[in-house]
Amino acid sequence: MPSHLRIPHGPVTFTPPYFHEYVFGHKDAIAGKCKLPEDKGAHALFYYNLLAYKNLQEAKENLVYEDEPSRFFPLEKARKLLESIAVMYAVTPGEMVRYWDAVIAQRRALGFSENADLPHRYRFRFN
Repeated sequence: MPSHLRIPHGPVTFTPPYFHEYVFGHKDAIAGKCKLPEDKGAHALFYYNLLAYKNLQEAKENLVYEDEPSRFFPLEKARKLLESIAVMYAVTPGEMVRYWDAVIAQRRALGFSENADLPHRYRFRFN
């Protein structure tokens, strides 16, 4: 393998995004825009919400029939996205989905309307 294509040895580190600017009391908090708790499950779910909504919107832009968006961003892909994000944040999907109310409240605080919410079928629940 050519040297420029070699994968470096050693651990690869990844820090998932934390949205501290939306946590009340944090030094980087934006006044009046803080609805997320400090818990990493809440940040993981907020990140899932952002990515799933983006994927859904991109899928809708390519549709001929807009009444079938799940055909182009299937629920199984959304579930895999949620599970992958849970691994990134070192939480369980169940720990994430407890924060749907906080995530929706955060979207409202940022000025998103109900029409810009992730459809309920993409808001997974775990027991």
